[in-house]
Amino acid sequence: MKKNLEAFHDQLQRIGSYIVNKHAKASAIEIKLLQQEDIPLLVSAFKAANWPKSSSLFEQYLAEQGKQQRLIWVAYQNRNPTSYITLKWHSDYPPFQENDIPEISDFNVLPQYRRQGIGTLLLNQAEMIAFEHAAVIGIGVGLYADYGAAQRLYILRGYVPNGLGVTYQYQVVKPGENVCLDDDLILWFTKELVFIADIDNKTGFDSARMVKALTSREWETLRHFRQYYFFDKASITDPYTWTFNHEKHDHLVLYKGSSIIGYAHLQYWPEARAALRIIVIDESHRNKGLGSHFLHQIEHWLKQQEIEKLQVQSSPEAYQFYCKNNYIKMPFNDPDNHESCALDIDMGKIL
Repeated sequence: MKKNLEAFHDQLQRIGSYIVNKHAKASAIEIKLLQQEDIPLLVSAFKAANWPKSSSLFEQYLAEQGKQQRLIWVAYQNRNPTSYITLKWHSDYPPFQENDIPEISDFNVLPQYRRQGIGTLLLNQAEMIAFEHAAVIGIGVGLYADYGAAQRLYILRGYVPNGLGVTYQYQVVKPGENVCLDDDLILWFTKELVFIADIDNKTGFDSARMVKALTSREWETLRHFRQYYFFDKASITDPYTWTFNHEKHDHLVLYKGSSIIGYAHLQYWPEARAALRIIVIDESHRNKGLGSHFLHQIEHWLKQQEIEKLQVQSSPEAYQFYCKNNYIKMPFNDPDNHESCALDIDMGKIL
């Protein structure tokens, strides 16, 4: 799971370690995904600032990251942890949960590192990844004075209140109700990627982007694609849903603007090989070059994972599509010996 998660971030080319210099004389800032060795350093740094954070909190975050429920980035300056931010794919706040809005949460910068642009870099990172999967992202902000700087920051960055009032422990506070003014009293904000449709219209399928399925909406859509385009034709229920949580399988979706218009299922084999089990473009978006575009993105991503050969069992109808994309006849050699259709054509491509 950890290997697949890291490969996903490499594919996005936005996650992992990278160096940013805010000014020519500024110290290098390294932003990286949380790993086990970061936990004692974070605990020690926040304890020294009289802002205790338990190791169990970060252990929980790390476990959730391994399950692809949350992402956690840590920012370092001169090898010292300065801050961290988390991106939660499935919010506990009901309106976000119901609308599949990822939530930026638990964003903390140590006092001595504030007003240096480090927090902005972390927030940029979380927003970039969130907008790969959603057209709207959310955040909850406390209401007492300690949250004043955060309130101003989010408004300046385009976040607006969602208009549903204040909550206490995720429950809406009603007029006249008495609640404690503490960290659980929250005003919720959202930010929309309002220009995504404009980009789509101006650039055509070049704006199509591939991501690994993470959100509820993505899993729901790919389930529909699998059943509707493949298993309904055989009058059976999808028998391979077990691959949704298997380290040797990846499920990818293709976005065009804010719409999911494609899906692919990959299986990893020994000897640096992968099998393309499914690739499909939604009917309303076909014959526009998007299938080839999707396939090229998949190939590029696999090469980053040091996969050397991509293989497929093509239906007769798809044979010309693969030929056009430089696939040739090649023995499939499935190590699992899965049953295949007698009409399928074994093909492959050296990446």
